[in-house]
Amino acid sequence: MTLQARQPLPTFFQKGRAFTLSAPERYVGGELVAPTASGSTFTLRDSSGAAVISAQAIVTPVVGSIAQVVIGATDFDALTIPELGMRETWSLIESGVTQTLEREAHLVRVAPTIVIAPIDLFGLHNTWRAFVPSNWNSYDEPIAEAFNQLVGRLLGDQVYPHKVLNWYAARTTHLYWTAALVCRGFGETGNGNWLQLADTYEAKAEKAYEDTFLKVDDDDDGIAEDTDTLTAAEPELFMTAVPR
Repeated sequence: MTLQARQPLPTFFQKGRAFTLSAPERYVGGELVAPTASGSTFTLRDSSGAAVISAQAIVTPVVGSIAQVVIGATDFDALTIPELGMRETWSLIESGVTQTLEREAHLVRVAPTIVIAPIDLFGLHNTWRAFVPSNWNSYDEPIAEAFNQLVGRLLGDQVYPHKVLNWYAARTTHLYWTAALVCRGFGETGNGNWLQLADTYEAKAEKAYEDTFLKVDDDDDGIAEDTDTLTAAEPELFMTAVPR
């Protein structure tokens, strides 16, 4: 069986913030593979290849078949932001064999931030409080997936997520994309009305994306410079503006 790793996005570390980092999910034949905690490690190197975090043991026990490590608030004190082009290396023990996974990472001033929660979805459809689509375990999953799609879309449009200072401005886009995913989940029962509603929410999300006005920290000083016009090189732009 071919081993597959799911890596929807690079990691964005925010300097001074402690959090728990999960390894890329690993699948064989569509089934999630759980590593052995004992002997599995995590290493993070900066853009020059120097180790920032070296062979740190993963959290024991492994949570939900996914390896995790705890990143401390002071782990990046010696680095200057932004530190782009870092590299994670996960050495995971599976059935006595070491499997190595790498993932791109960046140390930034403001990490991309999810600004909606399940209760925001219930504001669209209160009945969703009582049940979730069969393809999701909770509403946190479509929220996370829609956010991955949003950040991926920004990257594709050359709007760099770590430079965005007002993530709340993308709230409506994120909410509608999440609602579309939820409706498609309900539509798997064969009810075409859900699929039509998914199409409606996708159209709403596209319109919101086009209309969203982002404040971008173009020179990484923590401030979005004032500007009167919206050209591609300026720090405030619509999501449809593509930096040159």
